[in-house]
Amino acid sequence: MSEQQVDDKVRQYIADKYMPVLIMNYQHIYTQLHDNSGVFSNCDKVTAIKPGEDVLKALCLKEDNNQIKLSYMTNGYSQGWNTSMTLVFNTIEEEYVLTSIELHLKNGVKAYVEGI
Repeated sequence: MSEQQVDDKVRQYIADKYMPVLIMNYQHIYTQLHDNSGVFSNCDKVTAIKPGEDVLKALCLKEDNNQIKLSYMTNGYSQGWNTSMTLVFNTIEEEYVLTSIELHLKNGVKAYVEGI
């Protein structure tokens, strides 16, 4: 396969299979935050959405120049906070636009695309 064919296949996979799941997961977490009268945490001092759960979850914001980074963080069984995913927004024509998604995979975990 050519580089362009691989790129096209990856982009199509993400559009068809990954993005709907990502959006549903984010919506679920954001709904939990909203239902618990929460606000986005400061990433340097994370506040859990539901403090009584075994696996804590939080959404935190960090501004960096003209970027906003929205991170989904977890803390399983008091092992410390880890960033699972970061959505990066940049200003384009005076509006914030999602420009990248950073997945924070643990050692040995691989991301792959079916069919490649």
